[in-house]
Amino acid sequence: MLRRILVLDFDGTITISDTTSVIGQAVYSLKKLSVAWTHYTKMYEECHVPKPKGLGPDAWDKVCDYERESRACELRSIDELELQNHFEGVVIRDLLQLVKQKVELRPGLHDIMKKYDETFVISLNWSKDLIHDLTAIPKANIFCNDLLSRDNEVYSGQFTKQILTGCDKYEVLKQICDISKNGPELKVTYIGDSFGDLPCVLAENVTGYIIGDQLSHLDLDVPTIQGFDEVEC
Repeated sequence: MLRRILVLDFDGTITISDTTSVIGQAVYSLKKLSVAWTHYTKMYEECHVPKPKGLGPDAWDKVCDYERESRACELRSIDELELQNHFEGVVIRDLLQLVKQKVELRPGLHDIMKKYDETFVISLNWSKDLIHDLTAIPKANIFCNDLLSRDNEVYSGQFTKQILTGCDKYEVLKQICDISKNGPELKVTYIGDSFGDLPCVLAENVTGYIIGDQLSHLDLDVPTIQGFDEVEC
């Protein structure tokens, strides 16, 4: 019997816009910090690897090469947040209360989830708690660069560093779906919005969709949609 799995990115896919910076900046309302948020954004911009302007027939190789090159930059920013104890001691419920007021979900999420046997999230986002609270997707089905906590109440200031790039997303996707072994008995649909989603969107045995127009300039051979209602389930 065919088992249908839906795999979603979070920021820009489930949500209308990015929430990672919202999470980071919300901390300034909860504790006194000596380092401005612009310190982290400037650091990221200084080491950022330019994305390929075109992909062509060897899109998979170009995408994966870029994602591998960008890992050091992503890790540098996370390491600096840890070094500066940015999230240390932040009460999880207080942060979620602030952030959830500023997050807008894309319409139709729960309608499309009902059409699949199971839904997963693979994201570079920093808060599994936020994703769970906003979507009701079980935490066991959420994979992200999660902030570690003390007794599930207070953040320690450290990250799991599980998912930093699109290549990490793809490795998790393989683990979830066991694509190589299940073959036609498993139908996997992946929806993402950004360059970091391409390793999963372009993966073999995956029905991939790009939601929104962020990657329209790449002329990919992948369906582009504006809403979840356009997905052919």
